Amino acid sequence: VVDFSEAERTGFVNAFVRFWLKHTNLRDESELRKRGDELLRGCLQHFQRSITRVKRIAAIVPVEQQLHFAKKVNRLLQAKDSNDFSQLAKTLEADFPKIRPWLHWWLRPEHASMLFQAKRNMDPLLLHSLPETTNAEESIHFSMY
Repeated sequence: VVDFSEAERTGFVNAFVRFWLKHTNLRDESELRKRGDELLRGCLQHFQRSITRVKRIAAIVPVEQQLHFAKKVNRLLQAKDSNDFSQLAKTLEADFPKIRPWLHWWLRPEHASMLFQAKRNMDPLLLHSLPETTNAEESIHFSMY
């Protein structure tokens, strides 16, 4: 579980590739990079905090629209397929055009694949074995329950 830092993501993938290239391995570097990316899960708490920060900027999200905005963004997490996801993102951007730079950052493939169900490449069994957050307290709760 990572916090969407480019350095953290890149560092993990590079270390994964270097490790497997030094050991018995039948895959080339590009296949290893793809596999490394598939092992990353983004921190849900970091995403939720980002939503909160953006919705509190009244120039971007009008005060009376804050709850509506948060609900629409969170629907992206549950989109079942790429078409549904794309439609939800387009509607969100049309309803809140000033979020475009923020939204497009989250929609970048390297971020979206770590967070959104419709864009995820991670094996579902692995996904469900990992906590949703890097927050230590939340991680401990995950392991206890």
